[in-house]
Amino acid sequence: MIIKFLAVFLIVYFLIFIHEFGHYLAAIRNGVKVEEFSIGFPPRLLSFKKFGTKFSFALLPLGGFVKLHGDNFESDTKVNESKAFYSKTPWAKIKILFAGPLMNFLVYIVLMTLAFTFGVSRNFSSYSDLITSVNDGNVTIERGLNVKLIEDFSTADQALKVDTTVDFIEDKFVISNTSYEFTSLKELSDFGIILEDFIEVPTLKVLKDANFLKKNDEIIQVNNQYFYDFDSFLSLINENSRDDLKISFIRDDVLTSLTYDTVEGYYVSDVVDGSSADTQNVQVGSIFTKIEGVGVKSIENISKYVNDSERNQLMYSFSELEEFTTKDFELKPNDQGVTGLVLSPVFNYLDFNTSFTIDNEIFTIKSVSEIKYGFINSLFNSVVKGSELTWDIMKSFVSTIFNFFASFEVSDSVGGPVAVFKMSYDYVSLGGTQLMQFIALISLTLASINLIPIPVLDGGRIFIVVIEALRGKLISNKTISIISLLSFGLLLVFILFVSFFDIIRL
Repeated sequence: MIIKFLAVFLIVYFLIFIHEFGHYLAAIRNGVKVEEFSIGFPPRLLSFKKFGTKFSFALLPLGGFVKLHGDNFESDTKVNESKAFYSKTPWAKIKILFAGPLMNFLVYIVLMTLAFTFGVSRNFSSYSDLITSVNDGNVTIERGLNVKLIEDFSTADQALKVDTTVDFIEDKFVISNTSYEFTSLKELSDFGIILEDFIEVPTLKVLKDANFLKKNDEIIQVNNQYFYDFDSFLSLINENSRDDLKISFIRDDVLTSLTYDTVEGYYVSDVVDGSSADTQNVQVGSIFTKIEGVGVKSIENISKYVNDSERNQLMYSFSELEEFTTKDFELKPNDQGVTGLVLSPVFNYLDFNTSFTIDNEIFTIKSVSEIKYGFINSLFNSVVKGSELTWDIMKSFVSTIFNFFASFEVSDSVGGPVAVFKMSYDYVSLGGTQLMQFIALISLTLASINLIPIPVLDGGRIFIVVIEALRGKLISNKTISIISLLSFGLLLVFILFVSFFDIIRL
């Protein structure tokens, strides 16, 4: 435990050090004297003077600073103009201020490039992303729940056999061949049973017999592809509508697959009043399959056939959904070739809008493949992902701050220093590329937040430099001090508030 705490301390200390070291290097390179380089809060561990700079290292890794010579142009102390920060060009000032976040961003790039090269765990931004990964073969799943372990000396260890199985029935975790039932994973865990990771995969429960499907069948795949909602199910149907469909469904707890012969055509979604189709009583919901005995390929194909025909009336064939019969109608297109049919690109024999209800089936996640690239692709992906995340983190932080001061409420997903330390401890236990990713993300978060134009942060100071450059005059130190003090106070209130809830959630 002591080693893990020490590792967490070194990680946070390193990220603060690298940030301030960026400011230090940029200042020296641009001819600004650094009076003090300080990391951490008291008690002080080490202090010495080298190259005209006082270096201080304190115990608590909660921040740091670099004190620049001539940072205050109104100071009463003697200032060497050539080495003063205020005397430098706006561009030189921006480089010095930007160097801290840049160093943290570079740490992210280095760590993520290494992680991608060695192979990183696959993360999923949404449920649809997870199902897509299952369909792509990056995630393998197995129907049912698998027991990962039974904790020693637990109630489960005393009461159950080694080959225990768990089912999920009517929103309850049921231990097979026993009377034990649990309504949550926590209850199951407290009992002593830990499950392998699992997901709920949507199914479509059949409400009435139709074709080869029977009532209470649960469709789970279309052409070996899982879907994540009803719209994605329809997309799979329509993508494969010109070919035979393989429908996989669960019947009486047995997974079955059958091939479904699709009908090539167009779904009649409406009929225009007074049109030829209306007069002939063509039914909404039928499938338009042929014209003059020729199979329908596309809307354009229909129009071309009508326009090229010299006949006033043409034979249209329709398949009826309910009766599974075919009916022919002689329709008379008008001068524009319109018969009054409103067609929809759903080319199937079943009415998918009314025959099913959404249900679900439990699957255990057996394996998740790692994301692994060559060095060049790893570097490229790190830069692209890092740039996207920087903007996302900045927007999220600003939004969180505004919401906090508007309602004094903070989402459970927002964490402060206490949460960072706890997560760092957890990831130190994991080690490897997962720890690399975590350190990289914390470093990027530190860079992103510091770029936000709040006066007490680097981004705020850069903003002030830009304003000074535009007005051609330095802003008074008193004004900057008041704005910085106010913004620091507001940030401190926010951090203390978040930290309070971090402690409660421990």
